[in-house]
Amino acid sequence: MARDQKSEKEGWRTPDPRLPSARSPKGERTLGAILDAAVEIVTSKGFSALSQEAVAKQVGISQSTLRHYFPTKDELVAACFGRSLAQMGEAISAILDDPHADPMAQLEESIALHLGFIMQGADGYFFESLAYWARHPEQRALRDEWYRWLHRSYAAIIQRARPDCSPAACSARSYQLLTLTLGAWITLSASRPPLLRKQAAGLKQTLLDAVRAIVLEGGDATP
Repeated sequence: MARDQKSEKEGWRTPDPRLPSARSPKGERTLGAILDAAVEIVTSKGFSALSQEAVAKQVGISQSTLRHYFPTKDELVAACFGRSLAQMGEAISAILDDPHADPMAQLEESIALHLGFIMQGADGYFFESLAYWARHPEQRALRDEWYRWLHRSYAAIIQRARPDCSPAACSARSYQLLTLTLGAWITLSASRPPLLRKQAAGLKQTLLDAVRAIVLEGGDATP
């Protein structure tokens, strides 16, 4: 997850998920299969059905092999969260890394990527994760760190797009964008309610139009 010095100063470095590592390509494949199986179990059956035994059985490995990577269930859960956030963070960072790109284009592209992920049908896992985080505050640290990083990143891009806005106004607009994006899990995901007579692509564009309005409308006052 390396970043050059310029990117470090811009603040695009994503939180470190501290994922376990494997010593061989075979080990990497096993590690990936374990995490994939864990996410699939949580998505289809919930966190209550997740166990080392269930994951090992689904992957086709022994429990001792699984415990080599994840000695406890909590470590397995943390790795699932960490990998999901790391994958999204890396993809968003790749968009934000160029300090010479058009800031509105960067902002819209990064949020479009996030919305596209929501539309892929991972809402069962996301909502299960919300419930898990509500019950396990010790597991929320990485999520909270990731949200803070995303908020800072959006605020920095908004400041470039709107140099007339104060840092406080940029921070407030970033909060609006973060809330809009996270709210899309309700209104844009596969299990969304039929609130508007639009297909998913049309709903996505409606939200992207709102992004531009949030950033570009108004002056220095906090929106």
